[in-house]
Amino acid sequence: TILWKDYADMQTELQFLMTKYQLIVPIFGEEEDSRVRFLVPALLPAASPAQMSADARLVGHVIFGRADDLKAVRATSKGYVAVEEVKRKLFLPKGLFTAVVGKVVGESQRVHNMSMSDMDLSVSSISTSFGRHIFTLSELPHLNMMELVISVETPLLIIERLQALIQFAVSKMLQSLHFAICVHQ
Repeated sequence: TILWKDYADMQTELQFLMTKYQLIVPIFGEEEDSRVRFLVPALLPAASPAQMSADARLVGHVIFGRADDLKAVRATSKGYVAVEEVKRKLFLPKGLFTAVVGKVVGESQRVHNMSMSDMDLSVSSISTSFGRHIFTLSELPHLNMMELVISVETPLLIIERLQALIQFAVSKMLQSLHFAICVHQ
């Protein structure tokens, strides 16, 4: 209601556009009444400085760029990717992390029956789970990447689902953008 105060006559159209462009995410099953509620990822509180969880089993990074740039970064280091090269040669589009968070929240709610209180959200990170598969995804804009910390022994479900959700968000934002998920060795 607060967001639409000055635009009540256009509320339906604005909600459609903001949902389409991943600026807001419908929140499911939070209240008994019939009002539709939305999460506005860009308005989430700032994150406190992250500390690596002691139960982290796998840490990886999601990097973004044009297909040729990703290939070039990997070719110069025989398949390995150096953080400094990512920082210098690749990019993380502004707003992409917000779109990915929206997709993760939607997946957690629809598929895994989680409520908003089951997730730890901030403007630059989300800690949640897909079933019993716990993970944290954080935006690292100063390094032009996202960090993925997985807290289970079997990361395949998380990797596959995040890959699909990131691809969906990327395709809505910039179809020529490519990404790769890199893991620490």
